Amino acid sequence: MHGAPIQDLIVPDGTSDEELDRFIRKNVRDSFHYTSTCRMGAQSHGERPSVVDTKLRVHGVYGLRVCDTSIFPEILGTHTMAPVVAVAEKCADMMKVALKSGEK
Repeated sequence: MHGAPIQDLIVPDGTSDEELDRFIRKNVRDSFHYTSTCRMGAQSHGERPSVVDTKLRVHGVYGLRVCDTSIFPEILGTHTMAPVVAVAEKCADMMKVALKSGEK
């Protein structure tokens, strides 16, 4: 009564395995959290080259950093929110140090 109203709630027609399977196949949704498209690491790393260094600077591009889930070298087996917050905090700290030292 005090919470958000639930509208257009979709529920299975029955409780049998067949009805539940049919309901799931019809109504399942997915969401993607893309990762590992701009890997962090050494500039040339064998067959799997990286895009950013350990300070999140894009190799060969002056003044550009990448700070999101794309820098993870491997796909995570968990939700990406907490790890990307940690990366963002670390990136902010590195940028503060770089600004103080005159580095880009």
